[in-house]
Amino acid sequence: MLILVLIGQKVLDKLNQQVSIQPYPYTFMNNQAQSTIGLSPIVLMGDRLGVQLAKFLPIMSEELSVGLVNKIEISSLAQPHQALHRTLETLQHLEPKPKIVIYQGAAEEFYEKIFETKDGPLILRNIHRYNDPFYQSLFYFAPFMTHFLYKEIQKVPLSTEPQADKEPYLSPDRMLRTEIAYKLFELHLDELVRYSKKHNILLILMTTPINLLEEPRNTCEAVTSEEITTEIVQIKALIEKKDHKQAYARAKTLASKSPGHARAFYVYGLMAKKIGENNEALQALEVAASFDCEPWRGSPVFNQIIRDYARKHDVFLFDFQQMLMDEWNDNIVFFDEQHPQNFYYERASKAMAKVLRKVLKL
Repeated sequence: MLILVLIGQKVLDKLNQQVSIQPYPYTFMNNQAQSTIGLSPIVLMGDRLGVQLAKFLPIMSEELSVGLVNKIEISSLAQPHQALHRTLETLQHLEPKPKIVIYQGAAEEFYEKIFETKDGPLILRNIHRYNDPFYQSLFYFAPFMTHFLYKEIQKVPLSTEPQADKEPYLSPDRMLRTEIAYKLFELHLDELVRYSKKHNILLILMTTPINLLEEPRNTCEAVTSEEITTEIVQIKALIEKKDHKQAYARAKTLASKSPGHARAFYVYGLMAKKIGENNEALQALEVAASFDCEPWRGSPVFNQIIRDYARKHDVFLFDFQQMLMDEWNDNIVFFDEQHPQNFYYERASKAMAKVLRKVLKL
């Protein structure tokens, strides 16, 4: 009897070691430890926006090292197309662990395919179950229970390098995939926060710069109609005639009747900004960016998730997007459709250095 118990315990231990309690719909094909030898204890991680910020790390390092004999270096592991699930995977395989991680990403969460659309409803059910406090406690206590309590799905194998998802999704599928992407981002961020605390890594989150003046690339078919399209055309005709007052009034009315219509809110936001209603404009343009049916950049939804998690878990937050929006009324803050002016990267780098000096008690 004792032998059976011992065998059973070994089987359970093996099961627990081989399972992730998070209901991720993908699996990495190659998991290899990466050495951090030669890296600074302070590491920047993220996607293409992290790569852009990395160009200004010398400024951050200089500001951080003021008054010190030895300069404090900051390393970067940010990579193009490095969505949060890849950033997390990289961090988990770094040995030894960095002391401080700065995360600047959430701009390429849709770059690669990490789940099958057909499994969408099952993925949502699994996430809902994981988020239930009772089941989550059970999973942490006995990870093998996920084998029985999660719905089985076809997991997507992920190669070492991200592969662009070029599949042309129909509007309903795109809306479903967007919903799931937001929920998976929450799971990834939650694990990033938990993992950092477990390994005594000081995590600093940054919101994602979003150029709200760039027009949404697509509107989901489920929320559009010929009537809305015609009204937008007529409003744009008023704009060309510089009849901004009437264009604003009609755009505001259209947006109120067209929930979820990215271009309706975009035109409304532009007109609100044109007549000086800047707060109204900002809110409308954030809605427009959130409902863009062709995800090609960051989203206000991701930024709000980052803010909420930072507040809830007492994580340091540098709100880069808010810094840009504070200047948005009076200045041109972006030099292209995605990247802020170098001046603002320099300001962000100096502000981040102040945060690090406070953290390091320098």
